[in-house]
Amino acid sequence: MPLPAFPASAKQAVWDAPAITADKTLVSSSYSDSYHQVRLSAVSTPQSSDWLHALPISACSLRLDNETVRVAVGLRLGVDLCTPHDCPSGKMADARGSHGLSCCLAFVRRLAITKSTISSGGLCARPTFHP
Repeated sequence: MPLPAFPASAKQAVWDAPAITADKTLVSSSYSDSYHQVRLSAVSTPQSSDWLHALPISACSLRLDNETVRVAVGLRLGVDLCTPHDCPSGKMADARGSHGLSCCLAFVRRLAITKSTISSGGLCARPTFHP
């Protein structure tokens, strides 16, 4: 690999790019499971960590409880979040915990929580600016 020329060689990112690309290739090739390949692809996007920058404002329902953070980080890392079990929907929930993201019963539960939050006035209104 040729060394970068002067204007570019002054930037650390130029020197790091080949090593980062090689590491990324090594990690993605180590997973043959499509679940982990898609997960790694999703967490590699520039916006994937934006949720960490959200201000924890309780009045706007933006505060995450410990269980929510545990599940979010566990899904991001691809670790087992629960024990495999039969879901009341009739499908098998695996240890990854991803079944709840697509389960029809979980959707109904999330919808009910969202409706109760809106009806209690928990969501912030859009700010109005007056000139």
